[in-house]
Amino acid sequence: MRNFIIIAAAAVAVATPALAGPRRGGGSSRPAPSHPTSRPSTSTSTHSGGNSGFHPAPSHPTMPSHPTMPSHPTMPSHPTTPSHPSNPGGHTGPVRPSNPGRPAPVNNHGNWSTPAHNTHMQQTNARVNTVMRSNTRVNILVTGHSNIYVNSYRPVFVTRYSVYNNYYPRWGGYYRPWYRHGFYGGFYYPLYPVYDIHTHFYCPLVFWLYADSWDDNYYRTWYGSDWGSYPVLQTRFSRPGVYYPTVAIRDLALGVASMPMIEQGNFRLGMINLMNQLEQKIAQGLSQPISFGRNDIAITHYQMLEEAITIEGFATTAGRQFSFKALLDLREPSTNLVFVPTSDQQSDAALLELRLLNERIEQLGGTVSYVDAPAPVARRGD
Repeated sequence: MRNFIIIAAAAVAVATPALAGPRRGGGSSRPAPSHPTSRPSTSTSTHSGGNSGFHPAPSHPTMPSHPTMPSHPTMPSHPTTPSHPSNPGGHTGPVRPSNPGRPAPVNNHGNWSTPAHNTHMQQTNARVNTVMRSNTRVNILVTGHSNIYVNSYRPVFVTRYSVYNNYYPRWGGYYRPWYRHGFYGGFYYPLYPVYDIHTHFYCPLVFWLYADSWDDNYYRTWYGSDWGSYPVLQTRFSRPGVYYPTVAIRDLALGVASMPMIEQGNFRLGMINLMNQLEQKIAQGLSQPISFGRNDIAITHYQMLEEAITIEGFATTAGRQFSFKALLDLREPSTNLVFVPTSDQQSDAALLELRLLNERIEQLGGTVSYVDAPAPVARRGD
């Protein structure tokens, strides 16, 4: 069985003088985003089974001030901060060249995939059509959850996109001082929403990430006798919907769903650990407790490696945004890493932590770019 690692590290910046977040005017010039992967629904109805504490944000906020986020205080305007020096923190040393690693093909949304991952996605779609859709009980369950999603959660996802859509390209260059150290941040990449994520609820990992209830028969239908042989597959997700539905997380879930059982189980543990680590690190930086709600974590980019996945994205909480590069170890989830610089100043400890993460990526055959002025990431076809 091939072992597999997901690599995750979180980079954080907060919009206060002590903990700086994306500053006004910090974005680089890039093409304007095109339409998302699916057309917004005009439905605004709600379902009684939905999350009653989760309310849509107002549509199309005036930047830089952000609208009131669900379950969070009103997002303040980001203050204008001084331009970063070319070498923040006074650190010296040559800029490292990009390590080409083992190049992977780029799919049409800018993610670095592999032939094996693409094959796994195809296998998952085939099993969905031949096994899951032909099961009457599974169809009833998926239909019920799809109706809840369409009537309760989808309008909120659509509204949240009006906020998230402003992050690229506006704040894409905010982390420019980190480029030379191998960190670009989740705002550097376009966000591709998948409004109709419910059409993939027949995939067990997508269902696990977004469905509000648990059903043993659903998972037994997919896994067969392996369901009882691998207890890790029965790990439940306590906060479904915390990951905003993007092309990146959808494709990761579809691909992993056809990997060996232990890797699928450890993927579950890894996604839970990523959420928990981001909460802990950000809370430490803010000196206050936080708790993510629905849509608060968005994965915007991934890179498939021989034995790892590099994930980048951003998290939103307490009216602030935190860009990250994240690690989930599928062989040993307890070794997951989270990189969180909690200050505008690049400390020796933060730079060392980032360097160790990037060196690990390179050891696993991944590509880490240290280009100080990379070409803008053009938004690809939806």
